[in-house]
Amino acid sequence: MAKIVKRIKEKIHSTLNLEQFSNNFLKFSNVHFGNLVGTSLINTFVNTLFYRLGGGIKDVLLFNLIVFAITPFAKISAVFFLKKRNFTQNFIVSFLAYIIVYVLFFALLLFKSVILTIVVAMIFAVGNGFYKIAYSLSLTQYIGNDRRSRAMNLIGICSGFVTVIIPIFFGQIISLFKGFIGYGILIGFSGAVLLKALFSTKELKKIAETTQYPQFKKAILITFNSKAWLLGSLGELCRGVREGLIGFLPAIILFEIVQKESLVSVSILLTGLLTMVANKIYGDILERFKVSKKLLMQISLHVLVLGTIMLFFKLNIITIIIWTLLNAFLQVYITNPTLSIFYALISGSEGNSSLKPELFVVRSFFSALGRCFGIMLLFSILSYSKRYSIILLVVTGIQYLTLYFCSRAEAAVKKEGNKII
Repeated sequence: MAKIVKRIKEKIHSTLNLEQFSNNFLKFSNVHFGNLVGTSLINTFVNTLFYRLGGGIKDVLLFNLIVFAITPFAKISAVFFLKKRNFTQNFIVSFLAYIIVYVLFFALLLFKSVILTIVVAMIFAVGNGFYKIAYSLSLTQYIGNDRRSRAMNLIGICSGFVTVIIPIFFGQIISLFKGFIGYGILIGFSGAVLLKALFSTKELKKIAETTQYPQFKKAILITFNSKAWLLGSLGELCRGVREGLIGFLPAIILFEIVQKESLVSVSILLTGLLTMVANKIYGDILERFKVSKKLLMQISLHVLVLGTIMLFFKLNIITIIIWTLLNAFLQVYITNPTLSIFYALISGSEGNSSLKPELFVVRSFFSALGRCFGIMLLFSILSYSKRYSIILLVVTGIQYLTLYFCSRAEAAVKKEGNKII
């Protein structure tokens, strides 16, 4: 048995070409993988849970709105925390917050309280904020600029793998039991996985910060005084309008139609497979054919807009699944170029590397503003019969602004170079 496991590990190692990455990055990837599995229930079926508890989409939107609104403020706290301690300890705070959330989920299943829903959302936002700061810094600390695109592709493949395996497993368990028993089982399982990830953080290399106090004022001045940073931040705002809703809305639309978690999990399975394939193809295209990221994003947006228009004619189980799969494949080509722009901005901070956490937080406020705007926009049209088709077309169309701002930010980065900070 030990030999079989060893061969599987060696096969995975060679297939993903892990030799090109440092041992520190691989340890971080192990922690991140634990986070992906442990929070998979929240990222996939917590919305269907709130839909069942509240009898509609309003509770789902409320939960996500609170998470999006509170997370940037949690990130501020995370930066203050890491300036006093090592940033890897942010992972510990994050995992503890997630575990508390799962404990409160048990209470939520018993009492079904709106107040408790808000509390759960706020604590989850704290965990999310602390994790995102630690995660973002890990990408800059554990991997060099020359390997960052490949590292992000590897993370994308791992994310897709989790999206493929875990939801189908979760969906079948939820559907197997009556009431909320299946949810209760999965809450316990997810909490145990996060506990394991919590202990794995001890293996991470400790990297100390160079300044004692956060410098948010300086980070804000950089954002608004640097053309590259301002354009990149506006791109983040526009990207957030779509990113927030797309994270849960397609699954909720499907669930509203079929009312079965098992069918939702099949959709998520197919979505994960396509995400993995898209990340692999994206990396190969960039390496072999040297195709412009901007061109790939333009083509993907055109195709996705046309696919979204299809939903106006008929929104049913077939069309929403087709659109979800189309979005799963194309969003890699829409999202990855904008992420690359942001990390190009971060790479220009060599003179003030200690400002990276603050800059991540400022960026997150722009993203959160966009996410909250997207949800409020959907709230405002809930009475419309074509509400889902309208919102998906609007948030997808806004990505042309994302493309515009990020393209100009990229040009500004090349012009300003290391002077962007």
